Amino acid sequence: MRKIQLLLWITLFYAQTLLGQDIPKELVVAIGHTQMDKKGAEVDKLLQEYLAKKLAMPVKVYYPKNIFEMLDKIDSSKVHVVDINPFGYVMASLNGKVDVIAIRGNKDKQIETYNSCILVNAKSPIKKIEDIKKMGSKLEMAFVNAASTSGHLVPRLYFNSINLDVETVFKEVTFKKTHVGVTDYLKTNPNAVGACAYNFFLDQVAEGKIKKEDYRILWKSPDIPHGPVAALKNLNPTFRNKIQEAYLAIPTEAPELWKIMLANWYAKPENTTYIKGTDEAFNSLRKITNEAEDLILILNFYRE
Repeated sequence: MRKIQLLLWITLFYAQTLLGQDIPKELVVAIGHTQMDKKGAEVDKLLQEYLAKKLAMPVKVYYPKNIFEMLDKIDSSKVHVVDINPFGYVMASLNGKVDVIAIRGNKDKQIETYNSCILVNAKSPIKKIEDIKKMGSKLEMAFVNAASTSGHLVPRLYFNSINLDVETVFKEVTFKKTHVGVTDYLKTNPNAVGACAYNFFLDQVAEGKIKKEDYRILWKSPDIPHGPVAALKNLNPTFRNKIQEAYLAIPTEAPELWKIMLANWYAKPENTTYIKGTDEAFNSLRKITNEAEDLILILNFYRE
């Protein structure tokens, strides 16, 4: 009997070695969003309880201090699953250790995307992007926060692509912390240029919180996929699939958790779900950061 048990144990050990690493005793999940409101603080406990129940194992959910801590944990396999923003994922995937297991999708089960935009007060003397180069010395540039994909990094990289150096051209560069902060600031400041999520801007208009005619859109970015949930590639495949299935089931099996997640995303429940997604969805962002200098720039702003 002992020989049979020993053979079974050896078979299981080598099977796991061939398929991937051993299943961890505790699953560690890192949420890497840089700005979480009060509702965001409620996600960790509910997600931890949900995953622990679904996977029948201890789960730890925590917020790393910054992207560098997260990248280090991924590199050393001290974190198994990460919920990360788009550029963060592009950087995390460089070492080939993680890929997508879940991403936001729309009602048609297609990857949900969003856009960045550059805008001004409708009374601004700036009519088009080219005017910024001529009048920038009299203008303030208002971004969201340093690590915001749509509220800073994408528009900054766009400015770089047209040889517009933000710090040189503008009189002042500021960060308003939130997308609301940018749109609210532009309401009363015709001598400022702002950057925020275009979809957020349209939602604010639809909800009657701002008027579209009070603003002028100067530029809208190509489609940007939302930040994914990614997992270590070398996890045991069967176990990895269970993690993926657990995330995909959140909208239907954990409605309270999903409600809070949607609130943090400013997303509409009737048009948002989780789908499997692919690593290829982020190739458009990789094209934006095709120069090593761009990645260094992004990393420097993640230090903020």
